Amino acid sequence: MAFYIAVFCLLAAIISIPLAVLKPKWVFYLFLASALFGNLIVGYIREAGNLGASRVWEPIDMIALSLLLATLLLPSQKGFPANTIKKCLIVIAAISIFSLALGLALYFHVALTASRQLHFAVVILFAFRYFTDTKRVEDFLRVVAVLAIVMFAVQVLIRFGVYSPPSAELQAAGQLAGERGEMSLTPSIYLMLVSMAIARFSSKKRPYTVAALLLAIGFLGITLSETRTYYGGIAVMAMAALLMMPGRGKVLLIYGLGAILAITFAQKVGFNLFERFQMGRGHETTLNPLKAIDRVRSAEYSCIIESYQKEPYFILTGRGTGATHYLPMTTIGEHGGQFSSLEQDFYHSEYLGWLDKFGLIGFIALIIMLFACLKTGFQMARGNMPYLSYYGTLAFLFTVGVSACSVFVPTFLHDRSGPFFICPFIIIANRYIIESNLQDENFYAEDVLNDEVLLT
Repeated sequence: MAFYIAVFCLLAAIISIPLAVLKPKWVFYLFLASALFGNLIVGYIREAGNLGASRVWEPIDMIALSLLLATLLLPSQKGFPANTIKKCLIVIAAISIFSLALGLALYFHVALTASRQLHFAVVILFAFRYFTDTKRVEDFLRVVAVLAIVMFAVQVLIRFGVYSPPSAELQAAGQLAGERGEMSLTPSIYLMLVSMAIARFSSKKRPYTVAALLLAIGFLGITLSETRTYYGGIAVMAMAALLMMPGRGKVLLIYGLGAILAITFAQKVGFNLFERFQMGRGHETTLNPLKAIDRVRSAEYSCIIESYQKEPYFILTGRGTGATHYLPMTTIGEHGGQFSSLEQDFYHSEYLGWLDKFGLIGFIALIIMLFACLKTGFQMARGNMPYLSYYGTLAFLFTVGVSACSVFVPTFLHDRSGPFFICPFIIIANRYIIESNLQDENFYAEDVLNDEVLLT
């Protein structure tokens, strides 16, 4: 089976080249699917012996080149003002290219693998030219929903032992030791589902049954992931919705129903929601994984300070893609947990990662972009145009949630979630283009309606 899956992935990567010319959006969606299920796919490719290659490869590496080709073939939209979000995204794309070039020059082999962390930059270049009207944005949101639903189905199979992916043995924490699915899947995408669901309710976008389905899957998926960060992201998103969005009572009711559904589902299947978060585990001699990961995250703040003390000349532009630091790791011995060190090219905090790879320039651009999206998204949410109100609400809530999660986990720099997470910001950056095309569509519809009235 692994061989056939690997061959299929290779064929998909090859087919993406002509698709870049014929159907650019198909390459985009193929890219997103490859990113979301990247670890699941690479496990089978590894089992198939990499199809004879000397090192492990992923189809998304080749599809990324096809997406860049598709970007060149799409027409650019000119004559529209560049808002703050768009300017920040341009700076981020430019500093990402510089970071990759610097990494290839300083640590070639590590930078090749770490370049997958920059997949969000490829999406920036493509989506600027692609997200120009509501139809394309709606298609994207539908694809995200479908991919997340498929991922949830796979996660349920993994979580209850029906299916075990090749990468399951890499995960050693959780109630079923390797069966949470987080190493193979990307539970952070559920944050997008929840923000989409609440935005649909808040902006009165029908049918509400779709919003209810997205909300239920988002809550249940995060519940099964057993991740404190995502629990916290949902909570922060809920508070933002209650404080800032219209229809607070409705939002509170929605969240209450979602929480009841998640807890009821967990109890029915005998799932202890909080077992992984209980700090005391009787007479066990192994180191508690929560204490271990918390200590690792705390140590990373001193790591970045030491890095710039040694190389202060990189403080503006960053040390480049593939730059490593010594990450404290746990080893289990007869007398409990001990710490050793391991070179890593990523930080658990998104903000630390940006400081290290893109320096102060990239970090400041990121922070300004987040605040600008909060402001613009809130203004759009209060507007009178239904589509733009929906996009603004989605972007506002998602920005709040992802900003909170970024303190503890990689988000945009995560090679599987980054291509998804950057898209709401690009949609808001293209606000004027989308609004202009939407008005043209409305005028055209009104003209057609008037002609029909005259004919009758």
